[in-house]
Amino acid sequence: AALGYFILPTDAIFDLTPIIGYSDDLGVLLFALKQISSAITTEVKENARKKIAEWFNEIDEKELIELDEKLS
Repeated sequence: AALGYFILPTDAIFDLTPIIGYSDDLGVLLFALKQISSAITTEVKENARKKIAEWFNEIDEKELIELDEKLS
């Protein structure tokens, strides 16, 4: 739905209006990111870690932990 909102020619607030025109887009983007982040479970995180280890032989666990803490 968020992608559809961005590509539709109509907007709640027209983008030609300086600063204010992008505020509705920012709201939709933040809402979409919040919805996506709420769907990331510990199982998804573990699968992602396994895939990272598979793709890149050497991974720094400390960096992954720091990133996970920032996202939580």
